[in-house]
Amino acid sequence: MHTAQAIADYLDIASSSMTVSEAKANFSSVVENLESGGPVMVNLYSKPKAVIIDVYEYQQVLEMAEAFEMLRISAAAEVGPKLTVDEFEARIEARRAARVAPNKAE
Repeated sequence: MHTAQAIADYLDIASSSMTVSEAKANFSSVVENLESGGPVMVNLYSKPKAVIIDVYEYQQVLEMAEAFEMLRISAAAEVGPKLTVDEFEARIEARRAARVAPNKAE
């Protein structure tokens, strides 16, 4: 389980940042160092534009977001209409599918 400090440390990636040009020139080493070095913020014109993270960390972020979404839906269900377990799971699965599926409108 993540502590508040561990999450804060993870989100504090300002010390691991580089420009797009630096990331492009050193992409192989950036990817190789993700596991030991943590996420890397990529800046474009001195503004944060992207974050490169290890795929395992990305999966953990998605799982945390999904858990948060479950809590949010659960809390909303307590004050709104009650959901059955099947309805609750269907909502979570619909959100997961929307996150994974490419946007057809683009």
